Amino acid sequence: KTLDGRVVGFSQGWFAALPAPEGWLQRPMPWENEVMPAVHVPTLDELDEKESQAVAAALAAGDRARAQGTPLAEELLHFEWEPSAQGRALGEIKIGPELGNRVGHIQGGAAYGAAAVAAAEALGTPISNLVDGHYQFLRPGDGDILRAEATVLRSGRLASFVEVRLLVDGVVIGSGLFSFQG
Repeated sequence: KTLDGRVVGFSQGWFAALPAPEGWLQRPMPWENEVMPAVHVPTLDELDEKESQAVAAALAAGDRARAQGTPLAEELLHFEWEPSAQGRALGEIKIGPELGNRVGHIQGGAAYGAAAVAAAEALGTPISNLVDGHYQFLRPGDGDILRAEATVLRSGRLASFVEVRLLVDGVVIGSGLFSFQG
Protein backbone atom coordinates (compact mmCIF):
# COMPACT_ATOMS: atom_id res chain seq x y z
CA LYS A 1 0.00 0.00 0.00
CA THR A 2 1.33 3.45 -0.82
CA LEU A 3 0.54 6.92 0.44
CA ASP A 4 1.92 9.89 -1.48
CA GLY A 5 4.30 7.53 -3.28
CA ARG A 6 5.71 6.08 -0.04
CA VAL A 7 5.25 2.44 0.96
CA VAL A 8 3.36 2.29 4.25
CA GLY A 9 2.82 -1.43 4.59
CA PHE A 10 2.96 -4.92 3.18
CA SER A 11 0.82 -7.91 3.99
CA GLN A 12 0.67 -11.55 3.10
CA GLY A 13 -1.46 -14.44 4.20
CA TRP A 14 -1.97 -18.13 3.85
CA PHE A 15 -5.44 -19.55 4.25
CA ALA A 16 -6.85 -23.02 4.68
CA ALA A 17 -10.52 -23.81 4.23
CA LEU A 18 -11.96 -25.19 7.44
CA PRO A 19 -14.92 -27.53 7.31
CA ALA A 20 -18.22 -25.68 7.67
CA PRO A 21 -20.17 -26.22 10.90
CA GLU A 22 -22.73 -29.01 10.80
CA GLY A 23 -25.90 -27.93 9.01
CA TRP A 24 -24.24 -24.97 7.25
CA LEU A 25 -24.51 -24.86 3.47
CA GLN A 26 -21.33 -23.31 2.12
CA ARG A 27 -22.24 -21.28 -0.95
CA PRO A 28 -19.62 -19.99 -3.38
CA MET A 29 -18.34 -16.48 -2.90
CA PRO A 30 -19.34 -14.13 -5.76
CA TRP A 31 -15.84 -14.20 -7.32
CA GLU A 32 -15.89 -18.03 -7.42
CA ASN A 33 -18.61 -18.00 -10.09
CA GLU A 34 -17.68 -18.00 -13.78
CA VAL A 35 -19.87 -14.97 -14.31
CA MET A 36 -20.03 -12.38 -11.57
CA PRO A 37 -23.64 -12.25 -10.40
CA ALA A 38 -25.37 -8.95 -9.85
CA VAL A 39 -25.06 -8.12 -6.19
CA HIS A 40 -27.96 -6.46 -4.45
CA VAL A 41 -26.76 -3.95 -1.86
CA PRO A 42 -29.31 -4.12 0.95
CA THR A 43 -30.65 -1.09 2.72
CA LEU A 44 -30.40 -0.95 6.50
CA ASP A 45 -34.09 -1.89 6.68
CA GLU A 46 -33.40 -5.15 4.81
CA LEU A 47 -30.79 -6.45 7.27
CA ASP A 48 -31.58 -9.31 9.61
CA GLU A 49 -31.18 -8.91 13.38
CA LYS A 50 -27.52 -10.03 13.55
CA GLU A 51 -26.56 -7.89 10.57
CA SER A 52 -28.29 -4.88 12.14
CA GLN A 53 -26.44 -5.50 15.42
CA ALA A 54 -23.11 -5.70 13.57
CA VAL A 55 -23.75 -2.41 11.75
CA ALA A 56 -24.88 -0.72 14.99
CA ALA A 57 -21.75 -1.92 16.83
CA ALA A 58 -19.48 -0.71 14.00
CA LEU A 59 -21.18 2.70 13.91
CA ALA A 60 -20.92 3.04 17.70
CA ALA A 61 -17.22 2.13 17.54
CA GLY A 62 -16.72 4.79 14.85
CA ASP A 63 -18.49 7.38 17.00
CA ARG A 64 -16.29 6.51 20.03
CA ALA A 65 -13.13 6.64 17.89
CA ARG A 66 -14.03 10.08 16.55
CA ALA A 67 -15.00 11.43 19.97
CA GLN A 68 -11.90 10.09 21.76
CA GLY A 69 -9.37 10.35 18.93
CA THR A 70 -8.60 6.64 19.24
CA PRO A 71 -8.04 4.07 16.47
CA LEU A 72 -11.21 2.39 15.22
CA ALA A 73 -9.67 -1.04 15.90
CA GLU A 74 -9.39 -0.25 19.60
CA GLU A 75 -13.03 0.84 19.73
CA LEU A 76 -14.42 -2.05 17.69
CA LEU A 77 -12.34 -4.47 19.77
CA HIS A 78 -13.42 -2.76 22.99
CA PHE A 79 -11.71 -4.94 25.62
CA GLU A 80 -12.30 -4.61 29.33
CA TRP A 81 -8.71 -4.67 30.60
CA GLU A 82 -7.94 -6.22 34.00
CA PRO A 83 -5.31 -4.75 36.29
CA SER A 84 -2.10 -6.66 35.62
CA ALA A 85 1.65 -6.47 36.10
CA GLN A 86 3.71 -4.18 33.91
CA GLY A 87 4.40 -5.85 30.58
CA ARG A 88 1.15 -7.84 30.69
CA ALA A 89 -2.34 -7.27 29.37
CA LEU A 90 -5.34 -9.40 30.27
CA GLY A 91 -8.67 -8.47 28.82
CA GLU A 92 -12.03 -9.76 27.71
CA ILE A 93 -14.66 -8.78 25.19
CA LYS A 94 -18.12 -10.19 24.61
CA ILE A 95 -18.32 -11.74 21.17
CA GLY A 96 -21.00 -10.10 19.07
CA PRO A 97 -22.00 -10.37 15.43
CA GLU A 98 -19.63 -7.51 14.53
CA LEU A 99 -16.71 -9.89 15.19
CA GLY A 100 -18.16 -12.86 13.30
CA ASN A 101 -17.79 -14.33 9.86
CA ARG A 102 -20.57 -15.80 7.76
CA VAL A 103 -20.56 -19.12 9.64
CA GLY A 104 -20.56 -17.53 13.10
CA HIS A 105 -16.89 -17.95 14.07
CA ILE A 106 -14.72 -14.99 14.98
CA GLN A 107 -13.58 -13.52 11.67
CA GLY A 108 -9.84 -13.99 11.05
CA GLY A 109 -9.10 -10.28 10.72
CA ALA A 110 -10.93 -9.60 13.98
CA ALA A 111 -8.82 -12.26 15.74
CA TYR A 112 -5.60 -10.81 14.33
CA GLY A 113 -6.73 -7.29 15.26
CA ALA A 114 -7.64 -8.38 18.79
CA ALA A 115 -4.21 -9.92 19.25
CA ALA A 116 -2.50 -6.77 17.92
CA VAL A 117 -4.57 -4.51 20.19
CA ALA A 118 -3.68 -6.71 23.20
CA ALA A 119 0.02 -6.59 22.28
CA ALA A 120 -0.05 -2.78 22.12
CA GLU A 121 -1.89 -2.67 25.47
CA ALA A 122 0.74 -4.88 27.15
CA LEU A 123 3.51 -2.67 25.83
CA GLY A 124 1.65 0.57 26.60
CA THR A 125 2.26 1.89 23.10
CA PRO A 126 -0.04 3.08 20.31
CA ILE A 127 -1.15 0.37 17.88
CA SER A 128 0.33 2.58 15.14
CA ASN A 129 3.82 1.56 16.32
CA LEU A 130 3.17 -2.04 15.17
CA VAL A 131 5.69 -3.00 12.49
CA ASP A 132 5.23 -6.76 12.19
CA GLY A 133 2.82 -9.40 13.39
CA HIS A 134 2.49 -13.14 13.00
CA TYR A 135 -0.63 -14.91 14.20
CA GLN A 136 -1.37 -18.64 14.13
CA PHE A 137 -5.03 -19.64 13.91
CA LEU A 138 -5.30 -22.85 15.94
CA ARG A 139 -9.05 -23.45 15.87
CA PRO A 140 -12.29 -21.63 15.09
CA GLY A 141 -13.39 -19.08 17.66
CA ASP A 142 -16.87 -20.18 18.69
CA GLY A 143 -18.37 -18.96 21.94
CA ASP A 144 -19.33 -16.00 24.07
CA ILE A 145 -16.18 -14.41 25.53
CA LEU A 146 -12.91 -13.60 23.76
CA ARG A 147 -9.98 -13.33 26.16
CA ALA A 148 -6.58 -11.86 25.30
CA GLU A 149 -3.42 -12.62 27.28
CA ALA A 150 -0.38 -10.63 26.19
CA THR A 151 3.15 -10.66 27.57
CA VAL A 152 6.06 -8.39 26.63
CA LEU A 153 9.02 -10.62 25.78
CA ARG A 154 11.50 -7.80 25.31
CA SER A 155 11.20 -4.05 25.32
CA GLY A 156 14.18 -2.25 23.85
CA ARG A 157 15.04 1.25 22.71
CA LEU A 158 14.51 0.46 19.01
CA ALA A 159 12.19 -2.56 19.02
CA SER A 160 9.88 -4.45 21.35
CA PHE A 161 8.29 -7.89 21.09
CA VAL A 162 5.01 -9.14 22.53
CA GLU A 163 3.51 -12.63 22.64
CA VAL A 164 -0.29 -12.98 22.65
CA ARG A 165 -2.73 -15.83 23.19
CA LEU A 166 -6.43 -15.57 22.38
CA LEU A 167 -8.98 -17.80 24.06
CA VAL A 168 -12.70 -18.22 23.55
CA ASP A 169 -14.56 -19.50 26.59
CA GLY A 170 -11.25 -20.77 28.00
CA VAL A 171 -10.08 -22.61 24.85
CA VAL A 172 -6.99 -21.31 23.04
CA ILE A 173 -7.91 -20.33 19.47
CA GLY A 174 -4.62 -18.75 18.40
CA SER A 175 -1.33 -17.19 19.34
CA GLY A 176 0.85 -14.49 17.89
CA LEU A 177 4.09 -12.60 18.09
CA PHE A 178 4.06 -8.86 17.40
CA SER A 179 6.96 -6.42 16.93
CA PHE A 180 6.78 -2.71 17.64
CA GLN A 181 9.03 0.19 16.79
CA GLY A 182 10.57 2.10 19.66
